[in-house]
Amino acid sequence: MNAGMKALLIENLKSLKLSTTIRNLQSHLRQARQEKLDYDEFLLNLTETEVQVRQENGCKRRLREAKFPLLKPLFIIFPKFRIFFHAFVFILL
Repeated sequence: MNAGMKALLIENLKSLKLSTTIRNLQSHLRQARQEKLDYDEFLLNLTETEVQVRQENGCKRRLREAKFPLLKPLFIIFPKFRIFFHAFVFILL
């Protein structure tokens, strides 16, 4: 692929917001040349990476936006545990 074609491809990928594809393009092109992949196999490999990263990022984003508390004491989840916990601490002291 010559430099002009590569520049146009990267611009198209930017306009489609395929940042992972841009980042991994060179390694996928190298792999396709080395393994003599067909166009359909090349495109499948390229898009699988993009889809996987987007799913991971979406999951991370949803967890972040859910604002789950980092830590919840067990006696809030199990109220009877509070009595056991106080007794355990008393024995240790």
